[in-house]
Amino acid sequence: DGLGSEKIPVPNLIGKDYSETGGLLESMELQMGKPIFDETSSEPAGTIIKQKPAFVEGDSIQKGRIIDVWV
Repeated sequence: DGLGSEKIPVPNLIGKDYSETGGLLESMELQMGKPIFDETSSEPAGTIIKQKPAFVEGDSIQKGRIIDVWV
């Protein structure tokens, strides 16, 4: 299934630029899901406003998992 047994902290992508997060996730052995565009956001274009799984201090995720983002 492409998932590793090793778990790592869930990264906090909120407020980061979408174009810069792919490399970050790749370096953590995670995958970026397809972005969901929120036309109602007041943030600058390309800014991540939500992620799933959500960032919670201390939570972990299996390597190889997909993180979905709202931009």
